[in-house]
Parts: sequence; structure tokens; C-alpha cells
Amino acid sequence: MDEILELENKNEMQGKHLIFSGFGVKFGLELEYITEILAVQPITPVPNTPAYIKGVMNNRGTIMPVVDMRLMLNHEQTEYTERTCIISLNKDNVHLGLIVDSVEDVISFQPDDILEPPNANENGKNKYLKAIGKSGSEAIQILDIVKIYET
Repeated sequence: MDEILELENKNEMQGKHLIFSGFGVKFGLELEYITEILAVQPITPVPNTPAYIKGVMNNRGTIMPVVDMRLMLNHEQTEYTERTCIISLNKDNVHLGLIVDSVEDVISFQPDDILEPPNANENGKNKYLKAIGKSGSEAIQILDIVKIYET
């Protein structure tokens, strides 16, 4: 089975973030929306969609769109490696897959370690950013799942 990790207990996920990396930057997603982490699987292209939407995939009978986070965040696409994976999200029973370079860790931020993000500029470059999390000497960009779903 291509499954790497399955996450089940939603109560244990409150306040925790899955950390993934891409193009030299660390990002965080609220763990409560993540259902599992998968190895890259066959994706069926869908015509007339933005380039960052790679297509759809069948995950255990659920058809879900798959988004390449590199392209969504305006970075160039690279070859997928053995560390590339798909983060499966479920928000309000709507499934979405996010292709990321690699999954790093699960961490909990203390309230004092979460800062307001910089303001988005007129081009909306920060529109997916919900907050900045401090973890040791690192700054982790916490993405806004609602805005990712709106795209």
C-alpha cells in the first residue's frame, strides 16, 4: 500500500501542525484537516485548469483534486523524488491532495510562538499565509487551509 501515515484521532490533533518543506522553506498545516500522507500516485489530468492543479486521483474510492504546492506558491516545478508526497486534506467533507517536497514533523506551537503574518501585497503573494510560527530558531509559514480550498 502507498500509504505512509494515517492520522485518525482528531482530538489529539487540535493545535498541532504538520510541517512540510518546499523550495527551502518550511510550512505548517493544521493537523486536524489532514487525513493521511500518501506516496505520489497516478494523477489524471483535467483540461482547462490552472497549471498548479495537477488533476484528480482516486484515493480509496474518493476522487479528489490534487494541487502542486510549488506551482500554487509561484515556484518552479521540479522532478518528484522519493520524499515527494501527497498530503490528503478533508475540510467539511471536501477532499483535496497537496503535493509537497517532503513532510518533516508534527509540532505544537505555544500561543506566544504564533505571530501575525505580514500584510499581503497588491499581487496577493501572501494570500495563503495564515500566521508565522516560531520553532527554535526557525520561522515556519502556517498556511491558511480555507484560502487553499478557495483557490
